[in-house]
Amino acid sequence: MIERLVRRRPRPGRPSLGPRTRRALLYAAVIWLIGIQVYFYVDLLIDRRSQVSNVLNRLGDLLR
Repeated sequence: MIERLVRRRPRPGRPSLGPRTRRALLYAAVIWLIGIQVYFYVDLLIDRRSQVSNVLNRLGDLLR
């Protein structure tokens, strides 16, 4: 029991974060990383717009 109390005691020099705050920070970090990935993927698609267009046209021809 004392070990649990010692572990839960806030550490000096570092504010303790609650589980809701930690979860919110984790979700924010995941969303931020996904946003960066989407940004670079869209940027790549814009740079290679003609290649993507040619591939989509060929796929369309195959499906007809």
